[in-house]
Order: sequence, then structure tokens, then C-alpha cells
Amino acid sequence: MLLYQEASHLSHSTSTIKMARMLLVVAVAAACVALASASCIKQCNHPDEPRGKYLCCDEHPGRCPSKCSNGKRCHFDPDCRLDQKCCLDPCLRATVCKSVGH
Repeated sequence: MLLYQEASHLSHSTSTIKMARMLLVVAVAAACVALASASCIKQCNHPDEPRGKYLCCDEHPGRCPSKCSNGKRCHFDPDCRLDQKCCLDPCLRATVCKSVGH
């Protein structure tokens, strides 16, 4: 009987440790999300995901050039390099990363 009680107590302690570890992982993940979103000033709904998913859509400095170009497709400026903006391309009729004009 004593051996059963010790095994039961050990099993309870192990599950408590597992639960504590899981809570720690959740807390660390929440802190990382908070830090990432804290560096973002403006968040917008993700265009390809269900409502409630957000992306950073801070604007990069500079102006969009009006000329046609073949850039990488984008939704927001953070999809592009820091020296680029996500601009509507008049030839492609889509938004692409373009080098900024000043």
C-alpha cells in the first residue's frame, strides 16, 4: 500500500512539473508576440487569412515611383526591403516592391 501511495504521489508531481513547463512555454510565446507587435506601429488585417490575423503594415519612407517595374508582389511596405515601398504598378495592375523615389 505504501509503494502505491509513493507511486501515486510521484505521478502527481510529474504531471505538476509538466503543467508548469507548459505554462512557461505559453508565457514565453506570449511575451515574444508582445515584443514583436510592440515594434510595429500600425497593424492591418492579413489579406490572405481569415479576419483576426494581422500583419505589420508600417509605411517605409519615400514615395512610390509611377514607372512600370517587375518587382516582388506585396501587400504592405514591410513585405519589401527597407529601401522599397509596396506600390501599385500601372502596367501590372498589382502591388509590387519598388525602389523609393525621394
